[in-house]
Parts: sequence; structure tokens; C-alpha cells
Amino acid sequence: MAYLFKGRLCGYICAECSEALSSVIVRLYRNREEQNVAALVGANAKDTFRVLTPDEVERKKGDLIAETRTDDDGNFTFELGDNRGYGGEAFEIDVYCETVPNAPKGDHEPVQVTLTTIQPAWRKTENGQVAGWEYCIPFRYWCLIRSRFGAWVICGKVVDCETKTPISGVRVKAFDADWLQDDSLGSAMTDAQGKFRIYYSKSSFEKTPFSWLGVNVELTSGPDLYFSVETVPGAIVLLKENQADGRKPGRENVGTCFCVTLCVDPKKIPPHTPTELPSVFTKIGGLYYETQVNSFAPGDGKTIADHRAFFESLRLNGILSQRRNGNPVEYMFEVRPTDVDGNPLGSWTQVPVAQVAGTQIGDITRFISPPNPPGSNPVKMTPYFLSNVDFTADGWIKVPQMTDINSAAGAFATNNNLIMLNTTQLATFAPIDLTGLVTGQSQTAVAPLAHNRHFAIRMWVREQGVAGSATIGGTCHHIAVENTIYNNILSHPAWSGPNPISGQFGLAMINVAQLVGGCDEITTQLDVLFTAAHPNLGAVTISMVGGGGSYSFTLPVPADPADQHGTAIPNGWALGDLADCAYIVSLSAQLLLTTGDGNPNDVPDQIAFCKHTV
Repeated sequence: MAYLFKGRLCGYICAECSEALSSVIVRLYRNREEQNVAALVGANAKDTFRVLTPDEVERKKGDLIAETRTDDDGNFTFELGDNRGYGGEAFEIDVYCETVPNAPKGDHEPVQVTLTTIQPAWRKTENGQVAGWEYCIPFRYWCLIRSRFGAWVICGKVVDCETKTPISGVRVKAFDADWLQDDSLGSAMTDAQGKFRIYYSKSSFEKTPFSWLGVNVELTSGPDLYFSVETVPGAIVLLKENQADGRKPGRENVGTCFCVTLCVDPKKIPPHTPTELPSVFTKIGGLYYETQVNSFAPGDGKTIADHRAFFESLRLNGILSQRRNGNPVEYMFEVRPTDVDGNPLGSWTQVPVAQVAGTQIGDITRFISPPNPPGSNPVKMTPYFLSNVDFTADGWIKVPQMTDINSAAGAFATNNNLIMLNTTQLATFAPIDLTGLVTGQSQTAVAPLAHNRHFAIRMWVREQGVAGSATIGGTCHHIAVENTIYNNILSHPAWSGPNPISGQFGLAMINVAQLVGGCDEITTQLDVLFTAAHPNLGAVTISMVGGGGSYSFTLPVPADPADQHGTAIPNGWALGDLADCAYIVSLSAQLLLTTGDGNPNDVPDQIAFCKHTV
């Protein structure tokens, strides 16, 4: 059988900044006999990270399943199967770094690290089993790896001190406050979101006036950072820190990775400095739809990393600017249906106010002088939610224009949320009535299976009230959406009696055949029945605890991965092995859904029985 394993790797520079692990080698290894695979799979990846010695790498060679190199964005793909001696089991993931992004040239020993052990949640397709995985190495580990290559980095942002609006198109310079001289570490331009990165090497701050004699006398292990910010062109200085700033706590003797936010006095920003950012739609929740969703035809509209469809309310976000060409901005969204591959099926229609859920698009900041009560923070922030007054008669959303922090109205600062799109109203998601369904049967015994709906989403931006100024501000060409609700589920029916459950996002039922129609003890036979169904059904697992032990089951291979049912098979144990005791059998059905910010909990069901030897 063919197994396609796809993923993406990145490393955190700090909690707010990450970079792709480009051109590193990803290695998959079989687990060794001495390893507790179940414990490793269940462990947090931050607890399994380990830098390997060359001897340890050599000893693992015989267990290598396959290796591949990531692309510029950190993406990788493995094609596994019989030719690799692989059958779908858990494996260990290592990363072999010959270098890191923007590392200085030099003789650096490669580094191999073990990230974690995973059991992929394989999903059956026409071409075999498919699974995805996305992981970002915590910054304390990733920065440790960068330090092995002498690769230091500053990740920062430049904002207006009052409104916190990002400032684009300015140059940031970084310096080390050396005791004899100031070392220039490098410079970078801010992007449309005011962000910048400066890469430098250890030698940049170790140099002294005596370096030509072969003597470096830097007294600390890291630089003492201070910065300047200036316009380009014109080189008008907007911010100029000095050596004393580099000696302050948090700036002194910084590590390999450092993150900073620099603020510029708005009075110093000349009129020609580009502070107007384009309003643009780039993300659904925390996902960039162009790189983290299969949003281009013939993609399926699901997330790339873990193959999830979207549901409920989606936070559409990107960049929200107050002004355009010096004029106030307004925006709106449109949707249109597509087929399963993302090809258009109809015309674009405007998202009405009724489909925009409560959305906080920023905060109102006010300066209170004198502070009340005395000694309290003089700056007060109030969340700003969209309301009817923000919508024009033709359904456009007016961006608030308050800009004076000292006024009663305050100043609006965007959080770059655009709208919360209520996807339950994009189509008719008829609830499924499961009255009469018997555990172990296919859902189709009483009702057809649900299916995903497919849509494109785009944003329009214009100057307020100027129809001819409208331009497209970002298009997501395809997402899969599923919002079906399941009603009248007779969960653990041997217990439930006539009390069905309604309002679930998916179907999950478990029962013991010997308990149907009564509450007898289990003696010589145990048949665990189950049914689980959803168009985006992920891993379905059944486990049992009791009698001082835990026990697993093997499930029959489904004809349709979206509709799993039948009798669970004990995995390596028999009823006769069990002590006379009480036992609980639990079913967990994973629903591959997401809002882009979070995923639903697995749908559970369980039933208990007592085993008694006659």
C-alpha cells in the first residue's frame, strides 16, 4: 500500500517570529526495540527534542526508512510503502541541518536532532493513505541550533508610538554597544507590516580595534543592542538610540535570537514616509490560505498540514488600514460556490451583514489625565466590535477613523481582523436524523452521508463612498466547509434507553452486543460494536480500561473512510485473559474540522460492563 506523508517545518526565533526550515534533510526512522513507542507518541514534542552525537546518528542508519530535503518554505513530501518496508506504523522524525538560514560561511559541523515520534492519522484516498504534519521547533531549541552555526538574528517591528500602526519602508540599523567601539551588526528594511529581520554573525560583535593583532576582547557572550530608524530615501532619522540603551536590562548580552518592537514618535514621521498599508485579506484564522490551505484548483480546499475542512465562524484577517490615498477606507467580502476541485460554479455574491458574526477589529485607545484612580495606567484600551453603524447602506464596512488618543473618542488601532464569517449560513446544512440507527450499522441504514460544500472568498477595498476606487484586496479561491449537525443519536444504547443526544458535530456510537436488551454480566463472549461517520472523519479508536490494565482494539478496514462501523477486534488479548472486574470501553472519533484558530474535540462515547467467570 502507498503512503503519502506531507508536512512543513519551521523554527521559532521568538514567540512572535518564525522562519521556515529551508533546505534541511528530514529523516524518518523505525522505532527500536528498547523504545516505548506508545509513550513517545503521546509525549509533547518539546520533551522529545534531542541533539544527537555523530555516533548516535551512525547507530540509527540501519533504521532509516527514508529521507528528503525541504523546499524554500520548509515543505516536504515522503512517498512510502512496500518499497520502503513501511506499513503505516509510528516513526521517529529527525532533522539534519547542514546549515541554517543566512548562516555565515565557515566550517560548521552538521547537526542532527530528533524532533518527536508520531503515529500519522492516515486517511484513505483513491491513491493510498495520506497524512500531514506541521511543526515549528520551539525558539529555545531552534536558537540553540542556530548558535551551532554562529548564525545570530534580530526579528523586530517598527510602529507608531501612539497608534501602534506598523511603519513600512524604513531602514532599521542595529549596533552593539562595545566598550571600545560600536559594532554595526547590519540593517534591514521594514515590510508592509512594519516587520524586519537582521541576520549577523558572532564575528560581527567580537571585532575590536585589536582584531588585526588577532586579539578579540569582547567581555560578554552576546551583543548589547541598540537601534536607529531612518527613512529611505532622505535618511531622516526617526529614532536614534545610544549606547546606554544597549546596557539596559533586556538589551544587554542578548542571545542568538532576539525580538524587539521599536516605536517612532509620530511627530517625527515626514509626510512622504509610507505609513499607509494596503488593506488585504491573507489569512483564515491563523492560516495563510495561499500556503497552508489547498486553495488553488485542483486542490480540495482543506488544510495542507492535517487535511481539515472549515466549519462555524471563520476569522478572516490580514492587514486593515484606516486610510488609502489619504482618504478613509471601507471594505466588503464576497463568496461564490465552487466544485470539489475549486472550479467556479456560480457568480460572486456579497456577504450580507447577517453572515458577519461579532467581530473585534481593533481597540480604542484613550489617554486619561490625570489617571483615575491615581496611580493607575493612564492609557485605557477598549475593544472595538463591528456594529450596524459601521455598515453602509450597500453593505460595505467603514474603517473607524478616530486618531486622537487625547480626545474623548480616542484613537483606533487595528488588530487586522476583518470579519468573522458565519459559514453555517453559506449553504443549507440540513441536520441528519439518526432515529432508529443501531450501533454497528452504517449510517446509511437510516440517512445518507453528509458532504462538504465548497466556496471561494474575496475582499474588495475602496475609499469610502467612492465606487470607482474599488479594487480586490485578496482572493481565497477555494475552501471546503462542513457544518452538518447530527440529531437523535442513541449513544451507548445499552445504557441510554430512550434518551437520544442531538446537536453533535459527528456520529460516534459504541455498544456491547451482549448487553443489548439487558444489563447482564459478560461471561464467555464480548462483541464491541461501533459506528462513526462524518465526511471529514479522522482517526477512530477504541480502547478499554479495567482490572488494572488497558486494552486496545483493531477496527475493520472501512469501505468508506467517512462511514466506519462493525465489530472491534481485541488487539493481542482475549476475554479469558481479563480478571473478573468492571471495565469501560471508550470510542473516540476525530473530526477533521477547523476554524483556522482551533479544532473541535473528538466525539466520544463509552459503555461499561462487568466480567464474571462462570
